[in-house]
Amino acid sequence: MTPESIALQNAARFADLFAAAPTLAAFSPGRVNFIGEHTDYTNGLCMPFAIDRFVVVLGALADRSGTARIRLRSLTNSDVIEIPLEDGAQRPSDDWSTYARGVLFGLHERGVTVPSLDVLVVGNLPVGAGLSSSAALEVALIRLFLKAAEQTLPDDEIMLIAQQAEHDFAGVPCGLLDQFSVVAGRESQLLLFDSRERSGTAVPIARHELTFLVIDSQVNHSLSDGAYAERRSQCEQLEDLLQKSLRDAGLAELERATDDPILLKRGRHIISENQRVLDMRLALANGDWTRVGALLFEGHASLRDDFEVSCAETDLLVALASDFQQQGLVGARMTGGGFGGSVIALVPESSADALGTEIARRYKAATGLMTTPLKVTPANGAGIIDQGAWQ
Repeated sequence: MTPESIALQNAARFADLFAAAPTLAAFSPGRVNFIGEHTDYTNGLCMPFAIDRFVVVLGALADRSGTARIRLRSLTNSDVIEIPLEDGAQRPSDDWSTYARGVLFGLHERGVTVPSLDVLVVGNLPVGAGLSSSAALEVALIRLFLKAAEQTLPDDEIMLIAQQAEHDFAGVPCGLLDQFSVVAGRESQLLLFDSRERSGTAVPIARHELTFLVIDSQVNHSLSDGAYAERRSQCEQLEDLLQKSLRDAGLAELERATDDPILLKRGRHIISENQRVLDMRLALANGDWTRVGALLFEGHASLRDDFEVSCAETDLLVALASDFQQQGLVGARMTGGGFGGSVIALVPESSADALGTEIARRYKAATGLMTTPLKVTPANGAGIIDQGAWQ
């Protein structure tokens, strides 16, 4: 489904819930990170792409007597959440509206006055599957709020507002990978993201008979429970010892800087993962699919053994996927922050459905968990949906 079709499908539901037709709509895609995991907060390299699964937000200006406020609903949650706007002072909350509060705070800091709105959140992007549903929600809301306020901000500022919401409201000290991916995504292309420069270059995929398969482990991850922050803290400890970014360090320097076995493993992942991104760009340019697959499997092993952010279920999915290399499966690895979430596999378009079905069958037999693999393609970044799409 396209963002436009999602908006059209849900316009009547908005009217039922808020007794008014929507007049505004925005969308943001999710993202998959092909390679380059946990490198973005150490000035490193990543290779993400936005995917054709979306968060869509519908809105309408509302005439509020008294305090200006946002009235927020989601089709996955029956609660109506009201967020007073007042002087823009927001505080984190213990529900999903904390993302909306975070972006409202960031917009207020930049002089954007958001009017009273009714907002409905819909879409087809899985939540908790490691596909950046929180970044997609934040960026879609920012686009909607800016449109309602009749103001604009550069893409860089939109990314930073969403990242600030993750840090200060959701409690996740993430890098800028997710926000960059969902803002700057390009149809039919991957992106080489340089987190130091906050810039990206397009990476084409020449072999059009291949497609991407995302397989959700059904183990929902929460990056705010401390493990993610611990990994980032360990990387910062290493950079203090090295007196330089891990982006600029080599394995020999790492071994001279510390003999702590945990820090050595963390640093080894970051240094080797940055190199895998560069190697992947070259392999894709050369159409070296054997090397592409090897890099995907190597990246997963590093996330599993050195960075220790995988889990038994994602490890199993990668192992199951590896059984189908003779049937043309190129490679697979965990994608996203880890501790659950999804696996990405590069597979032949012609057999993607059959391979996905068989991997899911074997996974259910081993774990009892049911999953439905998704074929995804690179998509354009977040934007406004024309009002004619749902009227």
